[in-house]
Amino acid sequence: MGAWQGVFRISVLAAALAPTCVQAADPPLLMAPASAWVFDRAEDSCAVRRAFQAGGDQVLLELRQFRPAEGFQVTLVSDTLSPADREPRVRFEPDDDFHEPAALFVFDQGTAHGILYDDSLLPNRMREAGPLNEWPEAEREARELAITGLSVTGAFKRDLTLQTGRMFLPMADLRDCMDELLERWGMDANIQHTLTRPAVPVDAQSWVRRVQERYPARQLNVGRSGIAMIRLIVGVDGKPTSCITNKDAPDHEFDEQACEIVMRYARFEPALDANGAPTESLWTTTIVYLISR
Repeated sequence: MGAWQGVFRISVLAAALAPTCVQAADPPLLMAPASAWVFDRAEDSCAVRRAFQAGGDQVLLELRQFRPAEGFQVTLVSDTLSPADREPRVRFEPDDDFHEPAALFVFDQGTAHGILYDDSLLPNRMREAGPLNEWPEAEREARELAITGLSVTGAFKRDLTLQTGRMFLPMADLRDCMDELLERWGMDANIQHTLTRPAVPVDAQSWVRRVQERYPARQLNVGRSGIAMIRLIVGVDGKPTSCITNKDAPDHEFDEQACEIVMRYARFEPALDANGAPTESLWTTTIVYLISR
């Protein structure tokens, strides 16, 4: 998907949630907007979020980008809906088919329950078709204008559909924000949008294994799962020059340890610009540290 984005899932003690055939007894909860889209420009990422409600139930949806791409990180959280014991599946309406979200992380924060995962607005038929930056702008805009909602099963005991409405304006805000962040990081947005090849990991399994072997000791001792979203700036020689982490992450130990290992061992075939010359670029990965109970 676009600039190669890996997902590491590091599990200890037990397996992750297993799929189940149990279906929700109640029809999906149709949730209307309870707020406008709220834009958040952070130092290391850009986000839009919106609240939805139905009766006494509320859900907060956030879409956050860490790099210029069609993909984003989705967070869904509610303090009124109970968690489910099924494997979450999602789809953007009016699509016909659900899909399993990538880099899924289930969390609890006090009385609130939620899920965090990676997704994009790409139609299902295009998800494995090639680089995201090959999606023609006119087709992308038509897709964003055609979206009417986000349906989620298995995350909560009540399946739900969020009536998001058209997604063109919030996605346009994210694109503008990411271009500004690129300039702040000293990178040319136009070059990044016209890459003919993204940075490609070399012998990734050798350094992925080093990450897998080092679950943060303190977090392991207290039985805490976590997620790290890291971004590398990859130089023209294929070596990472810096690692940017999510400053809003609740447990920086996950980010810091992952960055330390990846910075030391990761190597890449550098990205190529529109003329085929090596150029600096971004590479991102989501690392899920999971202790199953």
